[in-house]
Amino acid sequence: MSFDGIILNNLKHELESTILDARIEKIYQPEKDELAVFLRSSNTNLKLLLSSDAKYPRIHLSDSNKTNPMAAPLFCMILRKHLTGGRIIKFNQPNFERILEIYIEVIDEFRDLVIRKLIIEIMGKHSNIILTDENNLIIDSIKHISENISSVRTILPHITYVYPPNQGKINPILITKDSFLSAFTKTISNETIEKFFYTTFTGISPLIANEICIASNISKDTPITTLSTQNLENLYSTFEKIITQVLGKNFAGYIIYNDQKQPIDFYSLSLTSIVEKNKVYFKSLSETLDTYYHQKDNSDRIKQKYSDIKKLIENYLDRAKKKKVILLKSIDDTKNADEYKLQGDLILSYIYMIEKGSKEIEVVNFFSEQQEKIKITLDKDLSPSKNAQKFFARYNKMKRTEIAAATQLNEVNNELLYLESLMASLDSVENEHDISDIKQELRDQGYLKHSKEKVKKIKSEPLHYMSTDGFDIYVGKNNYQNDNLTMKFAKPNDLWLHTKDIPGSHVIIRSDNKPIPDTTIYEAALLAAYYSKSKQGSNVPVDYTEKRNVKKPNGAKPGFVIYLTNKTMYVTPDEDDVGKIKKK
Repeated sequence: MSFDGIILNNLKHELESTILDARIEKIYQPEKDELAVFLRSSNTNLKLLLSSDAKYPRIHLSDSNKTNPMAAPLFCMILRKHLTGGRIIKFNQPNFERILEIYIEVIDEFRDLVIRKLIIEIMGKHSNIILTDENNLIIDSIKHISENISSVRTILPHITYVYPPNQGKINPILITKDSFLSAFTKTISNETIEKFFYTTFTGISPLIANEICIASNISKDTPITTLSTQNLENLYSTFEKIITQVLGKNFAGYIIYNDQKQPIDFYSLSLTSIVEKNKVYFKSLSETLDTYYHQKDNSDRIKQKYSDIKKLIENYLDRAKKKKVILLKSIDDTKNADEYKLQGDLILSYIYMIEKGSKEIEVVNFFSEQQEKIKITLDKDLSPSKNAQKFFARYNKMKRTEIAAATQLNEVNNELLYLESLMASLDSVENEHDISDIKQELRDQGYLKHSKEKVKKIKSEPLHYMSTDGFDIYVGKNNYQNDNLTMKFAKPNDLWLHTKDIPGSHVIIRSDNKPIPDTTIYEAALLAAYYSKSKQGSNVPVDYTEKRNVKKPNGAKPGFVIYLTNKTMYVTPDEDDVGKIKKK
């Protein structure tokens, strides 16, 4: 993420224009590493969020709401004691680092006007939120760092606060052309130009380092020692333009999205390395950050839940596949069952010729056209009739095994189809409601334990598209939606589509009693193939028929139907073609 010194500097200016002179009314700590500071500024209520989360450390104004714990944590109580009623009088970003100091003027318990500093350090896993007095004496911090944890820097109450080690980095705001060029010429390292920028200057992220290289028409992988004088001039010119934007407070927050509309980063300066179509701008940098982290949090939660459910289904798939192998072997082991029956019949047929205590007999197999001779091994301790019964018993046992294994194999094959359909449903997940639907289905089918917690159920909706010819197309995202679409929503003369013998979504074309053009059927078939296990395949067979021809057998699992009088179309799902349908 690009919460670098430039972003923090831009945010500092924005906060100075919005909450300078604001008074602190309430403080909460909804998470172990997060604060919500409620402010009153110019008759307006605002909330300042500070987070020292190792993955998403940040500070910005926020509109999001979280449930606060019944009992406030100790750090929150200390902040309330020292900051409630205080007035924000100053912001400071020391040495252009990812550190923001908020100076707060407050009346202490002795009725004296004193200064307190609330400091947030945005440094990945080393992020922290620290409260100090005017003399930099630490009052408390959200994370205590003892000597046992870090030999470099201790963060504990009653210890003087010192900044993190600078590592010899240069403040880009104070740099001149001579010092800029000198930093390069003094370098003997063969590291790349991109790495040089973010390891030499404070507040410069890899994103900005890459931008400087692109704007200077120099590969980011170019070794420092190979740069020409002209290269250095171009780099400084680009660097200076960026710093000028920062000093001129010329910024606008935007989120960078990938082609799947997922948030991947954010920034505040205009970057040529980011395609404009992938940017979404916001009214303020705080709104940008609040939106980004909210979307990212949702995305991460969905990914985590997706991964958990996927792993669960994969475990059941593995079990079913192993069971199938065992059953197939059991069936294979019974393929010689008829030989035991034959041998039993032959023993009875020749019983008059068999002497008691015989170990073997050789007889003509008169059940065969070839009339070949067969040797039968006998148990000498058993009578001929007992030997025959032994062969019949072995035959009956193998036949029972074969029938039971065949029945179980059919059940396992159905289970495999069902689990594959759940895996296909996961590929259509768009939000937490879709995840909840699949989890509920897993509970209902006995794959997941029922939760004791009462969760508010929000019904997710199937996907809805419009064909080129103006017909409504609906796509189920999971088995429950598939059942509802096909058995309840669709009308008898609507068209139903599904990939042939491949797990996937049920697709419905609403006919409205009109003939459905081939173009619409083709587009619906593309969607059926795209939202199936064969999403990456070619020439995917898609069956289609009127809904009146689709039936659900009694007791069938969710999403399972049978149909007849269908036609089949072969399509190759293509991201661009499906994208065009989605735009409609």
